[in-house]
Amino acid sequence: MAARIEVVLEAVEGADVGFERIIWRFIPEASTRSAELMAGNVDIITNVAPDQMDVINASGAAEVNPIQGTRRMYVGFNLSDSMAMEPGGDAIQDPAVRRALQYAVNVPAICSQLLNFECERMTGIVNPPNANQSLEPYPYDPETAERLLDEAGWPRGDDGTRFSIAFQAGQGRYLNDANVVQAIAQYLEDVGLDVDLQIMEWSSVYIPIIRERNAGPLYFIGSGGALWSPLYDMTDLAAVDAGTNYTHWDDPRWFDRWADIAAAETEEETRQIVDEMLQVFYDDGPWLHLYFQPDFYGVSNRIDWTPRPDEKVYLFDAGLN
Repeated sequence: MAARIEVVLEAVEGADVGFERIIWRFIPEASTRSAELMAGNVDIITNVAPDQMDVINASGAAEVNPIQGTRRMYVGFNLSDSMAMEPGGDAIQDPAVRRALQYAVNVPAICSQLLNFECERMTGIVNPPNANQSLEPYPYDPETAERLLDEAGWPRGDDGTRFSIAFQAGQGRYLNDANVVQAIAQYLEDVGLDVDLQIMEWSSVYIPIIRERNAGPLYFIGSGGALWSPLYDMTDLAAVDAGTNYTHWDDPRWFDRWADIAAAETEEETRQIVDEMLQVFYDDGPWLHLYFQPDFYGVSNRIDWTPRPDEKVYLFDAGLN
């Protein structure tokens, strides 16, 4: 039996806090977290699985509190020279192919059917309040995807396949992630790709590949975001060699503009440059835009606590009902 891992925090004597002791437990398995919540052994759990929501709400002991989060979920196109030598890696070097694939994935259906939430499809790297307001999310339009792939020089062969490509993902980190990537792979296959889906163990296998910027040619990941500034979200791609530029994208229409932002003298000038950069990212960028991940917290009926959209679990104002 695995050892129980926990962190115990005790309040400083005389501190004005709601609880004298807070215990953080590490429970990787979603169903186990839910069972512990309903049994009254824990008071707050994160990442409630969609198939557990109705059970928790009907338990009489707790309920699920959903909130629109700021984490940006996307399929990355790894555009490195070495990845271009892999099957399909040459195809995605072309922005026209990347643009075509935006139309291939039914993001609203993934949200409603697999996440149990009506999430908003991204138009790019920035959370909605700070995004380029002139951009509309790409619609699900497989006929357009097929036409654009034909025009880009990747017609279906005699076997119906346009090109083969590997799609890598970790498992157990994001909301219903294994089912989400399986759905994405199926949508891509529907427009003629032969997808080699590789679902890996998250921490020991997938994360090292991501950190080496060697996942792909297609890979699935989420990047934490914020609501206070578009630049915070955009700095994932602050430089071509940035550790978070897992795509190796190097378009000067994006990267050369950081100097313009630094030289901007007014907020209006900065905003104009940001919108121009976000237009480039929307048209030719290295992400297949998915959704801002909703967060589902299971909360015991005995606790008065409100979740935040940025995944931070602050308990300063929490108390007992």
